Amino acid sequence: MQTLSIPAAAILALVLVGCGSDPGQGGTQSYKREERPFAEMKPADLPEKDWAEVVTTEVSMKVPRKWLQFNMTATGVEGVIQQVEKDNPQFKGMTDALMFQKQQNGLQIFACDPKSSGASDSASVVLFEAQPGATLDDAIKTGKDDIAKIAAGTVEYAEVQPPAGKFARIEYQTSQPGPDGKETKLACWAYISLMKGKTVTITFSTKAENAAAMEKTADAAITSFKLKQA
Repeated sequence: MQTLSIPAAAILALVLVGCGSDPGQGGTQSYKREERPFAEMKPADLPEKDWAEVVTTEVSMKVPRKWLQFNMTATGVEGVIQQVEKDNPQFKGMTDALMFQKQQNGLQIFACDPKSSGASDSASVVLFEAQPGATLDDAIKTGKDDIAKIAAGTVEYAEVQPPAGKFARIEYQTSQPGPDGKETKLACWAYISLMKGKTVTITFSTKAENAAAMEKTADAAITSFKLKQA
């Protein structure tokens, strides 16, 4: 197995977007809104040889097949993560971080590229019950508030509509400690929605220098997302 290196702090900060949490303080943000209300995103071509579908009890989404994939609702998933952590010392704290997010904030899917270093290329899907009477605007505001705590610089905001429904698409940068203790600049994309009384937050991240490639991956993957019928 390839050596992995995702510090638990990075997992916590990225997964917590949209949960009304306080993972830390970021820089000064100015939102740049793209005037393209809920632009349609057609299903991407995701060949089976390159993409794998992760199916949980409530959602499904395709991620690159070469990535490690964790269905956080599966029986025995904690043991699987513990084995990955045991085999890869740089993953110290991963089990506790992911299981905490599953229990507290509805983490459904976590996936990451085993070949990346520093803060690994990753994706997460968080699903939790919205407050009674909450609207899509409420969910988006909560996501923006969370991002403001960890982002630095200009935050790009757009409204998109993949097949699953309407999402806010928020692109931002943040910094997290790498395995060597040095700060690693990350590029991130958070897709936030409110569906069937649940807040959905799907987050992708990569090193800033790999942003162009990850942006294509994120925009393709989001078109495969599905929330199962209640």
